[in-house]
Amino acid sequence: MDQFDNICAFVAAGGKGTRLGALGKQTQKCMLELWGKPLLYYSIIALRNAGCNRVVIAVNYLSEQIIDYFKDGRDFGIEVTYIKDEFASTYDALYKSIESLSPRIVYIHANILFHSSLLNQMISTGNQFDKNVIAVIPNNSIDIKHAQVSFDNDRVISEIDLSECNNKHPYTFLGVAYYKKQDFIVHYNGDSSGMVEKVIQQLLQADIQSLAYIYHGDWRHIETENDYQKIRKEAKWKVEA
Repeated sequence: MDQFDNICAFVAAGGKGTRLGALGKQTQKCMLELWGKPLLYYSIIALRNAGCNRVVIAVNYLSEQIIDYFKDGRDFGIEVTYIKDEFASTYDALYKSIESLSPRIVYIHANILFHSSLLNQMISTGNQFDKNVIAVIPNNSIDIKHAQVSFDNDRVISEIDLSECNNKHPYTFLGVAYYKKQDFIVHYNGDSSGMVEKVIQQLLQADIQSLAYIYHGDWRHIETENDYQKIRKEAKWKVEA
């Protein structure tokens, strides 16, 4: 059985891109052009190349740009479903999409680049240990405003800081995860505010282990206009087969 059987991907792509300034007012962040393609294209291809053929995309702000480009996904070798709503947060977006999601979910922020090998490794780890897994990268003074984590020698997460304060913990969430749908259903407490990785905190409070996967591969992240302009000057992103 293929490891992507009964797995779908969930992409949070409804943000307003306020940190992009004027650029974000006219273009949905994940649709910013890089090397002739929108940013989200590279994540979609990474998913396809890893074997995931069903993607659920949560859209809101400038959603027509995403829908008009990817349509039903057929032209990209995948099946795309759109969930459109007013989302208070990425957690809210996932929870409002829960009925469309599979028992296991590959979660992706829409504004990052990574290689498909990451997905294969995370899914293999999650399936082997029957755990939620989040991809992390060493801080090294990087400026990514994502949750930060600490973990033990077995990569079991011991702390997660959702306040997005850089360098408080040694590792930062990359924006890619492999979640168990049931954990969102069981531990939902009526509060859908905050980032999706809040579920890791909820599991910690319930004494349920989650794992960190340290990603050593190539990645890029667009949050500000400076991030975008810097990446545009780089050589074309290599799409992994």
